[in-house]
Order: sequence, then C-alpha cells, then structure tokens
Amino acid sequence: MIRLSGAETYGILSRRVAGIAPPDGRGGRVRHAPFRLDGTTVVPTRIVCFRAPRSYTGEDLAEVHVAGNPALTAAVLGALFREGARPAGPGEFTRRAYLAGRIDLVRAEGVQALIAAADEAGRRGALTLTGGRVAARVEAFREALITLLSDLEATLDFDEHEVEADLLAGLEDRLGGLRGMLGELVALTRADPRPAAAPRAILWGRPNAGKSTLLNRLIGRERVATDAAPGTTRDVVGARLRTPRGEVLLFDAPGIGPAVAGLAGAGAGEADAAARRTAAAQRERMDLCVVVADVSAAAPPPDPGPGECLLVLAKVDLARHLDAADWIAAHRPRAVVEVSALAGIGLDGLRAAVGAWLAAASAGPDAGLVSSRLGALFGGAVADLGRLAEAHASGLGAECLSVHVRALLAALEEVTGRVFTEDLLDRIFARFCIGK
Repeated sequence: MIRLSGAETYGILSRRVAGIAPPDGRGGRVRHAPFRLDGTTVVPTRIVCFRAPRSYTGEDLAEVHVAGNPALTAAVLGALFREGARPAGPGEFTRRAYLAGRIDLVRAEGVQALIAAADEAGRRGALTLTGGRVAARVEAFREALITLLSDLEATLDFDEHEVEADLLAGLEDRLGGLRGMLGELVALTRADPRPAAAPRAILWGRPNAGKSTLLNRLIGRERVATDAAPGTTRDVVGARLRTPRGEVLLFDAPGIGPAVAGLAGAGAGEADAAARRTAAAQRERMDLCVVVADVSAAAPPPDPGPGECLLVLAKVDLARHLDAADWIAAHRPRAVVEVSALAGIGLDGLRAAVGAWLAAASAGPDAGLVSSRLGALFGGAVADLGRLAEAHASGLGAECLSVHVRALLAALEEVTGRVFTEDLLDRIFARFCIGK
C-alpha cells in the first residue's frame, strides 16, 4: 500500500490513472483502475480516495494498493516520484495530522508507541495515549486551572477584600483536587528512555549449571559460547525470547558462587571477580530472575535476590542429587520447571512459565505509558503545583497565586502541543518509522 497526502495528490494520480478524482462524500471511495507505468505498461491497482479534511492527515489523501511484489511497488513509486511526489519523512503523515488539528501531540506519541510496542503491556499503554484517555484527563485538569485562574483574576477587579478572602479560604480544598487529578496523570506515565522495551529476565545460577546451553536452546541458535569447564561465561549476554504471551529480553550471567577452580592465567581470579560484579549489577536491573539449578549436583541454588523468580531444575536427564525443597519453601518461586537443554526436555514448559509471568506482570489496567517527554512535563507540573501551594501557605494574594497557575497552564499546553517548537516536533517525529 502506497499512501499519498497533500494538495497535489489527485493531480499526480490523474496523470497515471484515468478519471481519478477525490470523493465528494464523507467517506473514502474505492476504485479499481489500471495504473500507467509508462506509455504501454499498466498494472491493476485498487485506490482508496479521501477528501480533505476527512482523512488521517486532514489533507486530500489516497492509498494505492498494488500486488505484494517489491519490484512492482518500486515501479509505481518511481512513476509517482516522476510526477512530482516525494518520499515521506519519518512520521510525516502523523505530523501532518497533528498540524492539521486532527490529533493532539499526546495521541501522536501514542501512534509511535503503538508501532514500537513489543508486548501486551506496551500495546495497552500506547492505546491509552491514542485513545484519548490521557488527553481527556489533561483537558479536565486544564479546565479546572482555567476556572481557578479566572476566579483569582476576577478578585483583582474589586476594591473590597471580602471576595478574595472567601476565595482563598476555599483554595486548599481546590488545591487538593488538583493534586489528585495531576497524581492520576503522573501514575499513567513512566519516564523511560527505552520506549516499549520488553521486560528483562536473567538466568541466574552457579557455575556450570547449564545456563548458557539453556539460553542457546531456548532461542534456537548459538548465542553464547559453551564448554564443559565452568566459568566460560564472563559477561552478561542477552537475546530476545519469544513466549506464548510476548517477548522477554533474556540474559545469561556468569555463574554465582565460590571462585571457580582450575582457571588458567595469573589474572583469572581478578577476571572471575569482575565477572561476578557485572552479573550482580545487572541482576538489580532485571524484572525476573530465572534461577537455574543443576540437579546432578548437591549444591543448592544461589539466592535470587529481591523480586519475582522462577526455578529451573536443569539437567534432569542425569542422576539427581539436588534436594531443592528448602530453597523452594524459602524463596517461593512463581513456578518450578524441569528441563534438559541437551535432550530438549521441558523447553516449551519454561517458555510457558515465563509467558505466564509476563501476562501477570502486564495485567494491570493502567499499564505505564512510555513517554519520557510526558513524564518530564508532568513532573514539572507537580513542582509548579507545589510552588502554588507554598505561595498560598505563605499568605500571598491572588495576584501572586495567579502567576503560578499560569505556569501550570503553560506546562499543560506543551503536553498537548497547543504550544510547540519545530525542534520539539523534529525530536518527537524522528523516532517514527517511514510511512506513519
């Protein structure tokens, strides 16, 4: 599907498709017509026509549907470029929709978040933006601020102080309501520089527990070097793991436990210690700890640390010497899965267990949104509201309080894009893929 938007859309198409014209009615009009590539060659196309302002961009817009062949698509694009069309930049269609007033900046960011969503939580968070839930709450907060500002500035027209005194007496309750409204907006945003990133899980266990082999088998390729000698893994290595409920970033960490004996080299001890420090630092950033225990060894699994964990009883094709009952009672893993990476036993069960954790972790109705811009702006609004409350507590009059209310309104206008700069739009829409 090739999308064209702009005032010259139908002028360009009319030179390649006979009798094409924008629709007169409200909806799109579908036409099946031959598209002329050159003097003698035509290809069958389906063209969906939209008339300004009733289109995604608010401009005349058309979609040209061709057979799914890259060479054919390139030929149609080349013909359109020769007639005066140009390639769209990243996010240009959504940017035009924003500039035409079809959507606000919050919804525009939601489109990008939806494109980048890697799991159900990311999808729901993006739909909270595109569906207008955040924009509606921002508008309600803005209307409450405008009403307050109007009341504050109305008192300046009176010589008597009774009106101002009555207003200021009830201001604390109104500030409490504003705090609640802003708190809901802050709760819906998360300042996260990794848009829609997949949750992170780490394989955690003693040296030679089989973590690297397990990672390779789960993802279906040799991502990590493996060896029978313990201590092969010296760095934290990750890969995307597909589960029935979405993707997880799964990391393999160096073994945790006593120093590994038999490592060659004078600096082996220092390198081993550094590897363990790296693993411990990475563990703190993970959402899930997948503890891998070798059932052929008697040593209990290491402590998983805070947060949720799964227990993987590995190498179940070997003689069993591990009794993990006490460890399970102490750490209460979400699931216990028996696997053998070499024999291919239990791998689907482990994927399902990780997927079940992922589904439970993203089941909340208010999944955090993934816009660092919104998080920063709402954080600034919290500070502005705090300064307003401090000014009221210190006994300042309506004229001074109105200055702080105006600062809050300015922050909200940046949220929705009522106030914007070209640099801001460039930074937002540069993250989009072409054609959106």
